[in-house]
Amino acid sequence: MPRAFVRAFLRVSTLLLLSASAQAFSLDLHSHFFMKEGLGFILRGDFDEPTGAEDADSRLQTKLTRASLDPSGLKLVVVSFYAHPVMTLGKVKESLLRQIERLEAFVSANPGWVIAAEPAEARAALAAGKRVFVLSLETAAAAVESAEDQDLFVDRKKIRIVTFLHLSPDRLGRGVSLWTGFGLFNSPLELLEAWFTKTTDPATGAYVNPYGLSAYGRTVLEALAKRRVWIDLAHASDRAVREMSAILDRYGQPALYTHTKLRDFFPAEQAIPRVALERVKATRGLAGLIPTDAMTPDDRKSLGLPPGCKKGIRAFAEEWKTAVGFAGAPAAIALGSDFNAPIEGLEPGCLEKAASADAEMGTRGFYRAEDLPKLQTTMRALDADPEPNAERALDRFLSAWEKVRAGK
Repeated sequence: MPRAFVRAFLRVSTLLLLSASAQAFSLDLHSHFFMKEGLGFILRGDFDEPTGAEDADSRLQTKLTRASLDPSGLKLVVVSFYAHPVMTLGKVKESLLRQIERLEAFVSANPGWVIAAEPAEARAALAAGKRVFVLSLETAAAAVESAEDQDLFVDRKKIRIVTFLHLSPDRLGRGVSLWTGFGLFNSPLELLEAWFTKTTDPATGAYVNPYGLSAYGRTVLEALAKRRVWIDLAHASDRAVREMSAILDRYGQPALYTHTKLRDFFPAEQAIPRVALERVKATRGLAGLIPTDAMTPDDRKSLGLPPGCKKGIRAFAEEWKTAVGFAGAPAAIALGSDFNAPIEGLEPGCLEKAASADAEMGTRGFYRAEDLPKLQTTMRALDADPEPNAERALDRFLSAWEKVRAGK
C-alpha cells in the first residue's frame, strides 16, 4: 500500500477521533513527569505520589502526577527530561536515563499510553484510541554532545525533541535568554553586559543577550539536525535563535517553541517576540504557552484588560488570543504547561464573566493538571476557546514533525 495513502488515512482517522473526543488542550508541548529526579530536594513530591500543589502560588510542589494524567484530557504529551548538573552532582546522563526508564515502565504498565518515535506511530496510536508520549531533552549540553551520546539518546532511547540551550551558558554557546531577577544567577555576565551596553529589543525594551552559539555549538546542532531531531528554540537568546534558524532552515524544520510567554506581556528575552511568531507562521510551526503568573509582572502593560487585571487566568486568556493573532492561526498556539517545573500557576483574578461558567476556577485559580478541562471551560467564557482547534493543533504538530523526520 502506498505510503502517501497510509499517511492520509491515518491523518483523517486521527482528526475524526479527536473531533469526537476533543479536549481544550489535547496537546502539551512541554511537561516534566520526573522532575524530582532532576532537581532533587528542591521539588516536593513525585510523579507516583498525590498531586502536591495546594494553590496557585505553589512553586515547588508537583502539578502533574500519575493520578492527574488521565483526567487532564491530554492526548499527546511531549515529556521533557531535565537534570540539573549541580543537583545531580554532575550525573546528568544517569539522571536522564532513570527518568526515561521510569516512563518506559509506566507505559509497560499502562497499555493505553504509547511512546511514539515517529509521527506515523503517533497517528496510528491516536486512531486506535490510545494516548501518546513524545520524548524530549531540556538542554543538549552534557547529554547529546557526542556521537556516542546521540546514538544512546536519539537512536536507542528515541529522543525526538531537544531544547538546545537552557538556563546557563555552556560549551554550546553563551546565547541563553535573559530576564531580570532570578536570571542574574543563570547568566550574570551576559545580563550585566546587556545592562551596561543597552542591548535591547527595540520592540519591547527587553534586555537581550549579545551572544549566540559557539563554533562547537553549531557543530552539535548540525549533528542533531542531521539525525532529524526537532530543535526547540525556547530559552535561546534572540541572536542564538537567528543562528540556529539559519541552520535548521536547511533541514526544513518548522519553528518550535515548546514553552514560553509572550514578550508583549512579559518584556524579557525569555519570552517569545512577535518576529519569532511570524516565523512560526511562515514555517507552520508551533509555540506553547505556559499557564503561569511567574512571568507576568504586576506592572506589565494590560493589553486591553480591565483595570487591575494584570495576572491570572484572565491575563492568560488574553495572552493566548494575542499570540494566536501574531501566529496567524489558532492551531499554531498550544499548551506548553511546564508542569512540575518550579513555577507557580494562575491566579483566579478578574473572572467576573468566567466565574459563572466555572465557580471553582473563579475562586482558586489553576495549578493542577487534572483541572485542564475546567481551565478550558473558563477560557471559553473569556472568548479564548482552544477547544474547536484542539485536533487542528495536534494535527499541525504531527504534520510539522513529519517535515522534521523527512528532512531535506
